[in-house]
Amino acid sequence: MSGAAQKNGQLAQTDWSILERCPLVAGFTAAERHCLASLLEVKTFSRGDCLLDEGESDQLLWIVLSGSCTIIRKGCGPDAPELAHLVEGGVCGEMSFFTPGAHSATVRAVRET
Repeated sequence: MSGAAQKNGQLAQTDWSILERCPLVAGFTAAERHCLASLLEVKTFSRGDCLLDEGESDQLLWIVLSGSCTIIRKGCGPDAPELAHLVEGGVCGEMSFFTPGAHSATVRAVRET
């Protein structure tokens, strides 16, 4: 995780609707989403900041509230093709969150996220 990441506090109630569009929690009730929102920590990343680094290991789950991210494999070299593009409601880090292990890809902010 980049040192440029800043803790901005908890998810504002006005942002809870983003969780309704998040595939990971789509089946949650409103009460369950509210409970989850109270546990979340909001961070802001600048363009180019790394949310997850391939090969590193931590158990953090990220939900994109705004902005966008790109997922790439560093092992493919500097011209690695984009594996996925995350926008609002997108999720990353779920594999190593639920099954501890090294990240299989790198996730970088394309713009402020």
